[in-house]
Amino acid sequence: MPGPERFVIVGCSATKRKLAEGEEVAACALYTGDLFRKSLAYARTLAADDRIWIASAMYGLVALDTPIDSYDFHLPSRKAEREAWGERVLADLRRLVAADAQVELVILAGRAYAEPLRWATPGHWTIEEPLGRLFIGSRRAWLAKHVPSGEALGQAVRQRLAELRAVRRYEARLG
Repeated sequence: MPGPERFVIVGCSATKRKLAEGEEVAACALYTGDLFRKSLAYARTLAADDRIWIASAMYGLVALDTPIDSYDFHLPSRKAEREAWGERVLADLRRLVAADAQVELVILAGRAYAEPLRWATPGHWTIEEPLGRLFIGSRRAWLAKHVPSGEALGQAVRQRLAELRAVRRYEARLG
């Protein structure tokens, strides 16, 4: 029996490439923030590019090669609006997989993006947040430590995911 399909969502970056009016670039080339670049490198150790998307405040779920233009938009602070954004992003992802598919969704994003995605995720999907509960500085440090080395990174990722699964099982037993 095959394992779950793995998809990775990387949070976008406030820091973007400067573009001429009306110019578009591939989404993965638009965002230039250090945390985004390292998160994308990390994501690429977990899945192929066609299984990695960017969670954009403006565009929702965006494939890495989708041409988009620069923007200045942030997720709303109101919970109901963030929930609606999360529902829209996950609806896009659900259209790409079979309804009964077992999915492992890896979220590499800050809390503002991760929470609404978590709220909207179908119950039979597994959510992994290897950088979850880490503040920005700690996420940067973790990624800087793990992204550059190929095989060591893969091993660290597998270990971190196993730790998170163990914590999740423990929390589930507590109810």
